[in-house]
Amino acid sequence: MLIIFDLDGTIIQSGEGIIKSFEYSLAKMGLEVPNVKELEKFIGPPLEDTFRNSLGFTEQEADRALFFYREHYAKSGKSMNKIYAGVEETIKELSKEHVLAVGTSKLEESARDIIEYFNLEKYFAFVGGAAMDGSRNTKAKVLKYVLENIGGYDSEDIYMIGDRFYDIKGAKELNLKSIGVKWGYGEEKELIDAGADYIVNNTDELKELVKRIK
Repeated sequence: MLIIFDLDGTIIQSGEGIIKSFEYSLAKMGLEVPNVKELEKFIGPPLEDTFRNSLGFTEQEADRALFFYREHYAKSGKSMNKIYAGVEETIKELSKEHVLAVGTSKLEESARDIIEYFNLEKYFAFVGGAAMDGSRNTKAKVLKYVLENIGGYDSEDIYMIGDRFYDIKGAKELNLKSIGVKWGYGEEKELIDAGADYIVNNTDELKELVKRIK
């Protein structure tokens, strides 16, 4: 079985760094900064999608906002990340019997830095993320890229694990199975509405689920 993990909200608690980077970016753009509750909605989706669709920026404005966001995140945001309780133990256990990968909407370079920072790289066969040039700007494109770099698995033997609608939607576009987790930034209704094949409350439930479906 190939198991692909989302990063933000699934492996790491990254909200503080992401929110601070959005606040910095919007302030640099000369815009009013929404409250934290509003900004929490932007944790998980591709950044380009947030700036262009959720915030209504033009392509040029989105590119500028994205530059400011990444400027702040590179300096300060990454250091605010924390790994969720129980996740490292779960990844370690699952890696003994399954091939694991990361598929994230975060820039691939940044994702690799974070995985290495937490000494998790030994558990993953591949870490795939968004491309700087915008060519991989959806979850489906990232997942396709991950599969191209691993290969050898039928779709029914591939599971995407994530906390947001975008993770489930991306998996569905490629006919992959999906597992929604409730410890991240998405709500259970969001995962249900997106059509997650399974939903788990915690890492113990995730481990038990994988044992049942392998």
